[in-house]
Amino acid sequence: AAAVFGIPHPPGYPLFTILSGILVHVIPLDRALAANLVAALYAAVAVALASLLSRRLGSSRESAAFGAVSLAAGATFWAQGTAIEVYGFDVMLALAAAHAALGASRSPRALVLGVLSGALWIGHRPLNVVYSPALVLLAMATGVELRALVRQPRLLLPLLCGALPFVWLPTRSLFD
Repeated sequence: AAAVFGIPHPPGYPLFTILSGILVHVIPLDRALAANLVAALYAAVAVALASLLSRRLGSSRESAAFGAVSLAAGATFWAQGTAIEVYGFDVMLALAAAHAALGASRSPRALVLGVLSGALWIGHRPLNVVYSPALVLLAMATGVELRALVRQPRLLLPLLCGALPFVWLPTRSLFD
């Protein structure tokens, strides 16, 4: 689906399909091999983000490295990260959203980035909404007030941007 900018099974994973499709067309290899390399790239970035997040939360270099290697070498993560699957991408987005949530209290711009990354993560896989309270709690632990989040209309735009990839599904289905 990514190689032809198509629509995979529901929920469609439009952000994954669009970004992976672009990368598959940029990499000068067979499309199947390029797609698997793209999935491995997402998984590798997820492992790096896991290590950085662990360090940011106060772990030593050694324990952060051990945690990252444990993630990378886990049977399920390894299997999903070496084939064109959405799970490495999902973990990458979740960890990026966690990083953004940790920085949300630093500035209004960081808060907008946190909302955008969280919205993209939820938009990638709607089931992630179940896990989204963890991001809110993480942001609140760094000093973001829940009332401030609710009262800021400027946060509506990044929330809508997170849903924007889903416009792809009905648009693409008209041509498929």
